[in-house]
Parts: sequence; structure tokens; C-alpha cells
Amino acid sequence: MKKLLIICLVFMFCLSGVVIVNPAESENTKSSAQRVVLAQFFTNTGCNPCVGATKAISRLADEYTTQLAVLEYHVDTTDDPDPFIIDDCNETWNYYIDLGGKGTPDMFFDGVIEEGGGDEEDRYSTFETHIENELGIEPYYNICVTSEINGNTGKVVANVEEIKKPDVSNLKVKFVVFEDNVHYKGGNGIEIQRFVVRDVLSSSDLSSSVTKTFAIQNIWNKNELGVVVYVQSDDTQNKEWIGGHRFCHHKVLQASICKFGVSLTTDKNSQDVGSGGTAAFDIDMKNMMSATTYYNLWLEKNLPSGWDASYTVCTGSMCYSNPSIISLSSNETAEIEIDVVSSADSESGDSGTVLLKVSSTANPYVKSSIILKTTILSGPTQPTITFEATSTTSITVSWTKNTDSNFDRYEIHTSTSSGFTPANSTLVETITNQDATSWGVTGLTEDTEYYFKIRVYDTNDQYSDSDEISAKTSKAPEEKKGIPGFEMCMLIIALGLIFILRKRFVK
Repeated sequence: MKKLLIICLVFMFCLSGVVIVNPAESENTKSSAQRVVLAQFFTNTGCNPCVGATKAISRLADEYTTQLAVLEYHVDTTDDPDPFIIDDCNETWNYYIDLGGKGTPDMFFDGVIEEGGGDEEDRYSTFETHIENELGIEPYYNICVTSEINGNTGKVVANVEEIKKPDVSNLKVKFVVFEDNVHYKGGNGIEIQRFVVRDVLSSSDLSSSVTKTFAIQNIWNKNELGVVVYVQSDDTQNKEWIGGHRFCHHKVLQASICKFGVSLTTDKNSQDVGSGGTAAFDIDMKNMMSATTYYNLWLEKNLPSGWDASYTVCTGSMCYSNPSIISLSSNETAEIEIDVVSSADSESGDSGTVLLKVSSTANPYVKSSIILKTTILSGPTQPTITFEATSTTSITVSWTKNTDSNFDRYEIHTSTSSGFTPANSTLVETITNQDATSWGVTGLTEDTEYYFKIRVYDTNDQYSDSDEISAKTSKAPEEKKGIPGFEMCMLIIALGLIFILRKRFVK
């Protein structure tokens, strides 16, 4: 009965255009980059000693789909025709083997381990050991690859985030376009060619974001096209003589592999906000497969304490909050909005990243990811406030002019209490003229101590307060006081006495 219920639920989901599942609880935790090992296999369709290594690496590729990137470079080594040989493959082989004889199979793991041919099971065990050892190395970089196909043009955008400082120099970002599952039976009997290198794009200096475009040949199957992006040092760390040739070690620090079945595009990968602000990122997700495809979606967060992030997916006229699975028909686009909310107590320079990942439920190689970074802007320059003049009912204060390009306003705050915090109740004046540097605060009480602060806001609603100063209104001058009519009375008496005395003594 329980099994029947599960089948019915799955059937109901498949009938809808979008399948919604609650996001995994783990998406709210911080995450680090996943280590991806690069295996570069130099082979030929007519190479009989290559069969064991070919089958072994193909099995491992299917088992380590998210942790192993495989590339098969077809090179000139036999008289049998091999339609997949290109100059780029031979040049890459020469990059590793600069002297002495060469032969296939020739396998390199992360540019520092070389292996040859042998029995399938022996090769499988040996390769697996190397892969596990390399996976145990902490990744130096997180590489997120977004890819798209427009007509016969492919586009790849690699966003590279440093996890820890590398121990080698002369780092390059490298791009290799491959085609998987090519049906071609060569002289060695292998019928399906895996991860065939079709084009090696020009490398670029290490940067946080690198974009490459390339032409797609008509004979390539777009549904099986993919790209491997990796960071490698072009410096030779070691030279090792093996089997009559000299192997030059070029360390690969991280790799990423995906097929072109789904694209993620955005007009911005980073945004600056004020403390407590929200960064909004708009992303277009497109299904480039030839059939309806179900995709897993999840958000990995590496955010400071108090921050959070969520996303909304819209297809057609319907929008869904934090879905973990959606379905898109061929060439259908979904609109994804990711909101990163910073905490109100964030400080200038605080930053966090979120990583949006999507992958086909049927083919884990059909995937894409994108890194989005949010940074807290520095607040306005702190003003300096001084006292200028006072009267019985007013105090004039002045301050240093703010010269920030994103100035918004000055606010004058006053209180009769020392150590006050500016608030609506303490606001006495708002000034939007950036050139203003003084103001007379009126309507005050005489002979009273007042405390002042200047608050400056920028256009991101961040503010900076001046230090606090105090000033006292002056006291009104005292008026002379007496008994009403007393002075006049005394004058009359004095005049009367003078008259009497004069009349008495003057005869």
C-alpha cells in the first residue's frame, strides 16, 4: 500500500508543469567548495593497449560524476585512422612530455601523476587510488561554470572563487570542449568514445570571471557537448623520467565539468548593499536539451551570522518559493530571483556568497552553477561637529562638509540628556544641501545645557554620527525692580522739603 501511494504521488508530480519539493534542510548551512579531480587521458581508437584504461576510466567517470572530470585526447600514435585527432590534443600532450618517446595510453591525474596501460581491473584499482588521494586535498578554488548554446556558437562563463592561497604561481584558467558518448567503433573495438576533446580554447590569466566563446561544428551532438574548466600552474614543479620520456608536472588546483544542457545567465554576479539591506539577483535558467527535463535546484550559502538567502522560481504565470525540482520543456526558460538579506548590525566590508546549483535528474553531467556575492558598503564619512554661537533661545553649530559621492542628507539631533542616541524624537532639522556646514537651532530654553550630534546619511540609507558636543543657552539680563510709585513719591517729598527750608531761611 505504501509503495502504491509513492507511485501515485510521483505520477501526480509528473502531470504538472513544475514539480515542487521542499528544499533540503542542509541548504541553510555554510558550504565549502567540492574538490574535483582532473583526469587527462591520451589515447587513440586504434590503440589496443588502451582498452583496459579506457574501460576503467569510463567506469570511474560514472561513479565519480561530481568529483571527477575526464578528458580523452586522441593523438597520433598508430597507423589506424582516428577521426578525433586535432592539433590541440597533440599540443597538450607535448605540454606534459617535452622529451623522449611517447606512447598511448597515457593518463595524467591533476597534472602531477602519470599512469599507463594495463588490465581493466588493475587500471580501475590504481586510478581509483589516485582519485581518492587527490580528493583528499583541500580545494584551492571554487569554479562555477555557466554555459549556453546559441545556434552554432557556444559560450562559457567561469566564475572562480579563491578558497585558500595557492602554493604555486603562473596560474591559468583553461577551457576544453568535449563531446560525450560518441558512437564510433575504432580498431581497438571500443564502440562508444567518452569525453572526446573537440576544442581546446585559449587559456586566460586567473581572474574571478572569464568568458569564452567557440564555434560548434555541425557533426557535433549538442545534447552531448560539455566543457571542463580548470585552474593550472604553467610553471613546471618537477620533471620525472618515466619509461623513456620526461614528464613535466603542471599542477591542477581545481576542475569543473558540465554539459551544455542547461544555462544560467545573469546581468550581475555581485552587489553592494547597506547594512541590513537586501541584494536581489535575477537569473534566467534555460533548458537546452531536445526534450522536457527535470532539474534539481539548491542553494548553498556561505553567509555571515544573521544573514539569510532565499529564491523564487517563475515559469509561465506561476511562481514558487524555494522549489528543489522543476521541469522545463525544450528551450523553455525559468526566471529565478535570489534575495540575500544582510543583518542590521553588519559592518563595512562584510560579505557573503550564495551558490545556485542546477542539475538534470536523469544526467548529472547536465548541470550549471553560479556564484553570487553580496558586500556591505562602507558608511558615510564621520562628520566633526563644533559649537559656533549661542543666545538665550538658539545655538548655532557647524560641521565638516561631507564629500562622499553618494551623500543623501544631514540630520541635526539635540537633547538635554548627555549620551543620547539620535532618533525621530531628537531630530530638529534635515538638510539635503551637501554644501551646508552650519545651522542655527532655535526655540530653545534659556540658561539650559543642550547636547548635539550630526548624523550623515548616504543613498544606501547608511549613516554615520559625529561625536557629541554640548552648549548652553545664555541667561537673560536681570531687570531693576522696586515698589510701584516709590521713586515718584520720594521725589515729591524731596521737593517739598526743599521748598519748606527755602521759605524758612530766605526772608
